[in-house]
Amino acid sequence: MIAKFNIKNRTYTIYKEQVVIQIGAFENIANAFKESKRLSKITGKPTIIVCDQNLYKVLISGFETNLATNNIAAKLLKIEICVFLLTYN
Repeated sequence: MIAKFNIKNRTYTIYKEQVVIQIGAFENIANAFKESKRLSKITGKPTIIVCDQNLYKVLISGFETNLATNNIAAKLLKIEICVFLLTYN
């Protein structure tokens, strides 16, 4: 396990060598939560907000394969949402 986050009584875990999609980094946590909720509805995947260097990064996780990650990334790019693929290992 790389990291474990608790947000609003929900626990999210990033496991070794898991690929996540980062879609933004926000200075305002309210904006991060707003985008997180929107992306969760679009993708059907859990989202995580991580605070790093005073920025709230919105990550999409829960992918079983790299193909699944790439399919969601392509879907987001089609609707003009910029994505960054990150690997935690």
